[in-house]
Amino acid sequence: MAEQGLVGYQMSHTWNHDLTNLSTSKHESCTVPLTAFMDDSHWINDSTPKLQTTLTITTSFNTLNSIQTNNDKAVLLSTKAAKRAQDCEPITLAVDSEIITITPLPLNDSTRILGIWLTAGKSNQHIIKHIREEIISCCALLKHKIITDK
Repeated sequence: MAEQGLVGYQMSHTWNHDLTNLSTSKHESCTVPLTAFMDDSHWINDSTPKLQTTLTITTSFNTLNSIQTNNDKAVLLSTKAAKRAQDCEPITLAVDSEIITITPLPLNDSTRILGIWLTAGKSNQHIIKHIREEIISCCALLKHKIITDK
């Protein structure tokens, strides 16, 4: 289904493989339907209908293999999300007999996937925010520690 473009996200890149002859270029593309590690699954789609199809297939597979899914932990990143949380419109997906309502994260919010903080916006402010929080946490931990010569 990924090869047919029914699910996943299309990535492509064009480059000049011979810098002495700029008229020659190569082009590669691939469809990435998901990434997974252990019990983390990340579905990558470029439209709501493709996401719906992916979730239907996933639910069918999970049911067949007696795998339970916690939809309450689901996070949706969208490049079309609003900048503020109160302005984000939830979307409703029908997956088999279950209705899932999920609100996309605002563009300036981030989520952690396999140790990497991601945001749908083009800002690096989430990185600065996490660095500040880490510094404050370390300072609070070290504030009452005694300095010794050993």
